[in-house]
Amino acid sequence: GGYALLISVFAPIVQKETKMVVKTEKCAFSEYNVFPGHGMKYIRKDGQPLLFGSSKAKSLYLQRLKPSKLMWTQGWRRLNKKALVDNIAKKRTRKNTKVQRSIVGSSLEEVNMQSNCPTFAVQVERFESTPLKVETTQVWQW
Repeated sequence: GGYALLISVFAPIVQKETKMVVKTEKCAFSEYNVFPGHGMKYIRKDGQPLLFGSSKAKSLYLQRLKPSKLMWTQGWRRLNKKALVDNIAKKRTRKNTKVQRSIVGSSLEEVNMQSNCPTFAVQVERFESTPLKVETTQVWQW
């Protein structure tokens, strides 16, 4: 009887769903995921191991072709802004704030007064638009 009670106590325990995590590496040429058991490792003369996803990638690497020149590689897609890359966020641009500085030999107030003063062209336009007062003089008639 005690054994059945023990089972009923542990029965409500529900196992959590766990996802299987697969460790992937990136191809040294195409930057695609290489899953375990796939691809080939190439050791360079300087001792650095490189993992290639396919014989095609290895062959093109040994021919010294640039991955950014081949359309099917991630390097080309990144260079030509084709793929949405999560790591690179869009650069935020700041609006430049205008800072007023004084000119050597004159203060900031004098500079502001000069900038508020109308230019010569505006002054000429004002002069020409205002009607002139013409004084009438008597003309001698013979």
